Amino acid sequence: MKGHDSPIWGLAWSPDGQIIVTADEHGNLRFWDFKTKQQILTIEGHNHKATSISFSSDGQKIATASEDGTVKLWNLQGQKLATLTGHDEKVTSVSWSPDGEILAASSENKTIKLWNVRGQELATLTGHEGHVWSVAWSPDSQILASASADRTIKLWNRTGEKIKTLTGHEGHVWSVAWSPDGQTLASASADRTVKLWNQNGQQVGTLTGYYGGKLFSVSFAPDGKKIVAASENKIAIAWDLTEIGNLTDLQVKGCHWVKDYLENNPDLEQGDRHLCDGI
Repeated sequence: MKGHDSPIWGLAWSPDGQIIVTADEHGNLRFWDFKTKQQILTIEGHNHKATSISFSSDGQKIATASEDGTVKLWNLQGQKLATLTGHDEKVTSVSWSPDGEILAASSENKTIKLWNVRGQELATLTGHEGHVWSVAWSPDSQILASASADRTIKLWNRTGEKIKTLTGHEGHVWSVAWSPDGQTLASASADRTVKLWNQNGQQVGTLTGYYGGKLFSVSFAPDGKKIVAASENKIAIAWDLTEIGNLTDLQVKGCHWVKDYLENNPDLEQGDRHLCDGI
């Protein structure tokens, strides 16, 4: 499928798999029929680079984010439904909740904004100390995960209250993605690892074995059994979780390894000593 005259920065499938929307460095959007591989529509969407695209769960609305600081909503006919403003720097990522009720968008201004389907702003999420690069909703629409240049991932509830901050990466966290069953969150980082976390924010594994450049994006396979990450050195790396072992087993082993540390390190806060309780 050819048509863009500048690098493509965003891509999204429609929920029914029939349409692909792509966004390029000039802010242009192109709609494609996947079956025929033909271009359906071209829109001059944004004034600057379009960075991210997300379909609503019913496939009727498309949200696009841009370095022009806006999020725009479109229908399948390419008509603009709304322009959402409020971010005063580049918008880096946009994500519809799976229930279709809330749109989240992250920015280089270290914040995340939530809007409802009518484009009314619901909340501004603050707490990150660096650019926020990626946002992703859990499959049940109850938890929003955000990845940041401050080397952390934060979990938020759907009203915008912070649940937990996940630490462990040694570089920018560029991308987060939930497993299809919502039990595992994956994060990709400039430290060249993918880390796995459970819904409670406990780390259950680290995927290593790759020694190239930074990892910019991560995604689960539809069956949740594989993870693929994209790197800056032009390759994608895949891990088969069935070969690595059960994530619960990984967590049990990890807790066994750090048992003495959790019990005896004098610098730990009391609450952290109980991270492995019940595991």
